[in-house]
Amino acid sequence: MAAQYNNAIDIARKMVVENKTPTDSDKKVKIDDSRAFKAFEVVQLTIAEHEETAALTMKSTVMTLFTTVLTAIVSLLYLYSVRSDKASFFHEELCHKYGKRRFDRLFQYQRQG
Repeated sequence: MAAQYNNAIDIARKMVVENKTPTDSDKKVKIDDSRAFKAFEVVQLTIAEHEETAALTMKSTVMTLFTTVLTAIVSLLYLYSVRSDKASFFHEELCHKYGKRRFDRLFQYQRQG
């Protein structure tokens, strides 16, 4: 197909040099573009399919990320609100190991009741 266009351009240039009219050029230079237009349709359909697949993948990824962040927030809120004896024991162990002031300053931990 590209070779046909190159050949047609050469013919059209020669006809311009010979002072032929555009109508004469149109009669001499004929190319069947139907295959090219069918190929463009295939390309458009393929792009549409890829866009749809990408959109679905993006939606799934966003939902997974949202669920993960929400789970993390709920877990942290639960741990913060419960503060079981194990959490206090863990805090005491870290304070003993790293020093209370350093640990409290580092994590800005405020012990309640």
